[in-house]
Amino acid sequence: MMAATGTRAQEFRDQLSRRVLVADGAMGTMLYARGVFLNRSFDELNLSAPDLVRGIHQDYIKAGSEILETNTFGANRVRLAAFGMAEKLKDINRAGVRLAREAARDTAFVAGAVGPLGVRIEPLGPTSFAEARAAFREQVDALAEAGVDVLIFETFGNLDELREAVLQSVFDWHFAKDWASGTRQVIVTFELQKDAAAKLQEARRATLKDLYTRQPNPFANRVIKSIIVDGISGQAKADLLARLPVHVGDTLTEDVMVNVQMAIQDVRLGVEVKPDNDGVAMRIGPQSQFGYEEAGGASSYRQYGNITVDQLMVDNSDLYTS
Repeated sequence: MMAATGTRAQEFRDQLSRRVLVADGAMGTMLYARGVFLNRSFDELNLSAPDLVRGIHQDYIKAGSEILETNTFGANRVRLAAFGMAEKLKDINRAGVRLAREAARDTAFVAGAVGPLGVRIEPLGPTSFAEARAAFREQVDALAEAGVDVLIFETFGNLDELREAVLQSVFDWHFAKDWASGTRQVIVTFELQKDAAAKLQEARRATLKDLYTRQPNPFANRVIKSIIVDGISGQAKADLLARLPVHVGDTLTEDVMVNVQMAIQDVRLGVEVKPDNDGVAMRIGPQSQFGYEEAGGASSYRQYGNITVDQLMVDNSDLYTS
């Protein structure tokens, strides 16, 4: 049984500092298993099928879960708009918190689930950082006002987007916010360490070097005769060219390939090199143009820049503190 003293957020911190807490599993998978098709909004079920959602929460409680995630993974304005439900954002998030709370009672914490927007953000997408921040802030505010104990940001594949979600939407609150009642605080339950960004960069570089060890480049040590950027244009292309750490005339080495991939790491771009007489031609562009092979045969050599956090050769405990 949870202690009755202090805020739930503080109680969460206290318990997490002493022991491992068991969270629930996937909500979407369970909804699909119960016959909900993928072509509808799972989040909207908080309004149209509350018993179904509450029942899944209750099953997780029976299985021993101590943290229940709200059914709000896609309950942001961008994703809901695709179903014509953007104006129901607050109602959907509030209902999600209420259903989880009804199942949790005093035996589990309620975590407000926030997922990615489902669109590309700048520099290679139409959504600006400011627009992304506004979308995350709107959902997070709705969850916080509904009374979640903690917030969980999950399944982000783009670190820039995760940064906007966490650092802007949440840390702008100065880590805590008193609501109108004056009694509730919502506190982010993890913080990026000061050197987390540097550690992530180091981990990315180590992972890329490992890839090249396992998949040697057959065109190494040739001179780069040309560099072509495909599939993007305008300011996005100019920005990419400005940060590329490679020039025509450079020798193609492992470090050059790693540095190029580090420059395109958070956008879905690939880099391909092909023989060009006694040198090589380098092409950078959307992965869809290259297919999805990790490495080509004798005619080309391909690698991709978007190494995900899960692929990094790093212990996540080095990056986050509870």
